[in-house]
Amino acid sequence: MNRMVFGGLVLLTAACAGCADTIIKTLGTENEVAIDNTPGALRLQVSGMDNVHDEIVADWENPEGRASIAHRSFVHHGQVVVTVIDAAGVMLYSTPAEYQLDNQTQGGEPGTWLVRFEFFGARGRVDVSLTALAGEGDPDMVPPLPPQPSP
Repeated sequence: MNRMVFGGLVLLTAACAGCADTIIKTLGTENEVAIDNTPGALRLQVSGMDNVHDEIVADWENPEGRASIAHRSFVHHGQVVVTVIDAAGVMLYSTPAEYQLDNQTQGGEPGTWLVRFEFFGARGRVDVSLTALAGEGDPDMVPPLPPQPSP
């Protein structure tokens, strides 16, 4: 009986070790995080992500009331969510980082916008650019916002 219990424990330990994910990580120097933030343009680049759980929040000066967003990311596991909030505190955009996707935010209040990048078990690389966009934009390029809780 003791041999069976010991054998079962060995198998259970091996199975648990085989299913274990890598250690949860935050962004570090190995990810070569680069943020280019100038009035009218913002770009975030992150490479070598391996199970990253983190958040980057940037204040961005947008002189226009809309932004175009270019996604050139490759996140093959987990998710990175890009959220944009205008100067009036209104959420204008919230979409996962994608590969070869061009979008626009909804119209909002020019000024200092908040751009949040949330990393949930992300593996791969992120390359997202925001550019101030004058005028009405293209309504076909504005994705719907996720449902918001009622106050």
